[in-house]
Amino acid sequence: MQRNIKSTQPQQHDAGFRLLASDCENAEPVKAIVRRVYRQAYGAELDHFMPLLLWLEGSNTAVGLSPGNSGTMFLEHYLDSPIEALLTHACNRPVARSTIIELGNFAAGSIGETRLLIPMLAQLLYRLGYEWVVFTATPVLKNSFRRLGVELIPLASADPTRVPDPARWGRYYQCAPQVLAGSIAQALPGLSRIDPFARRVRHSRLLRQNTTDLGAING
Repeated sequence: MQRNIKSTQPQQHDAGFRLLASDCENAEPVKAIVRRVYRQAYGAELDHFMPLLLWLEGSNTAVGLSPGNSGTMFLEHYLDSPIEALLTHACNRPVARSTIIELGNFAAGSIGETRLLIPMLAQLLYRLGYEWVVFTATPVLKNSFRRLGVELIPLASADPTRVPDPARWGRYYQCAPQVLAGSIAQALPGLSRIDPFARRVRHSRLLRQNTTDLGAING
């Protein structure tokens, strides 16, 4: 059974991660980190945030989360069909929107922190019942996933003419970003073998909450 993700108060965990609703006051320092990373990398002035932010505490590393059932995904600006229809076609089997979650607002303080964040994220989303991650990625981000053994399915090019106020994204679209999808179940075995990161992930309290509802963002 798929659990929901908490959308109100932050959760602090022993692996050093904190899950925050992006519209709460506690998220402002994390949003400032994301804005700074995008400004430095692309000259972008970011004003769009996913409903949730997962932050590696004490770092400049975070990622945004937008469950499929929470509404239209930002990356669907680039698509001619709903994301579940494209994945159903790409996989040649039905894919329910409720099993898909969008990632965005990627901010990486270092390669090592990214290698910790991705396994942690995969474990969390798998435990919550999600089957697919979808995200818009530059070649650098795409390679970060591939180096960890995550197979990615290309779905579309990210066309800047299809988003509101593309000028705010600075040089981002010059990097030729793509909309990609990845199977969480396929990626998890390889990510779980990563050491020492997997040990911290497996023992995180965030992943031991087998009976606690993490909230009601999906409605």
